[in-house]
Amino acid sequence: MTVRGHDAVVVIAADELDRLLPPFGHAVPFVTFMESLSVDGLDLTRDRDLGRDIAL
Repeated sequence: MTVRGHDAVVVIAADELDRLLPPFGHAVPFVTFMESLSVDGLDLTRDRDLGRDIAL
């Protein structure tokens, strides 16, 4: 948070923070969160990684 372009700190009571935060255990999966941002060109697909070929 900034105030007039300078870093600022806000102090609130812990119970107020608990009230403002989403309920515990209500986390959204990361991919779902990223997809909800509607960022053009965001590719969340992955190639299947089979590991490295090593000589034993």
